[in-house]
Amino acid sequence: MRGVTFQWVYQSGTEWMPFDARSNLAVEIMFAKSAQGQVFVNGFWAYINPGDLFMVYNSMRLYMP
Repeated sequence: MRGVTFQWVYQSGTEWMPFDARSNLAVEIMFAKSAQGQVFVNGFWAYINPGDLFMVYNSMRLYMP
């Protein structure tokens, strides 16, 4: 999976927040494998579903365009 990578972001209120480098790589790997799971994102654990473009944190569903 080398080559082009994307910067994943998530919605936080009215802003789009970028994933840090480590969690961005984890999301890329999950996306490539059609997988989902827990990822440590910018200081907190979140459930990530990159195939359906959302994450869940603190019982809130946040969208990942």
